[in-house]
Amino acid sequence: MSTRNRPDAPPASSLTAEEEALWSHVTKGAEPVRGKRRVQGTPAAHERAIERRLAAAKAPVETSERPKPTRQAARSAPAPTTLDRRSVRRIAGGRVEIDASIDLHGMRQSEAHSALRGFLTRCRSDGCRTVLVITGKGGPLRKATSSADMVERSDRGVLKSNVPRWLAESDLSAFVIGFTTAHPRHGGDGALYVALRRR
Repeated sequence: MSTRNRPDAPPASSLTAEEEALWSHVTKGAEPVRGKRRVQGTPAAHERAIERRLAAAKAPVETSERPKPTRQAARSAPAPTTLDRRSVRRIAGGRVEIDASIDLHGMRQSEAHSALRGFLTRCRSDGCRTVLVITGKGGPLRKATSSADMVERSDRGVLKSNVPRWLAESDLSAFVIGFTTAHPRHGGDGALYVALRRR
């Protein structure tokens, strides 16, 4: 019986004479398994079909969506600097006007911090450029009549060192260009000139 007439032989047009002979030898005596779907084509053709499917599965999927741009980190304001001597002389001599001032005397640290934040926010909103912040010199405790008085005076004593630190913190440095100790006529070591950023 010719392989061309056998029902399980592949189409003759796809095989050479050598392939037909090989196919005949391989399938000689083979019987189809009942209930199983018969595979069409030669083993080589079947392998090529599998390779094409694998290549298609590995190919990148093209989409019409554009990649989302990465969000840039918010720019933070540069840290406040120390005002130069020329600026201090101009403020002390009255050539640069002090637009507003705040006196933190008698306030606890938490109260002073909150008051300073509110003050600077309002000043910047009003367009002020130079302000005076009075902290007090925080000298040694001479006399305390009660423990509450001692706590209050110690709180006032640390304002001189804490206010510069607060001005350099992120929430207030957004308003402040720079600051420095005031001239004696404006409080000296117990006060600060603060230059504010434009709105």
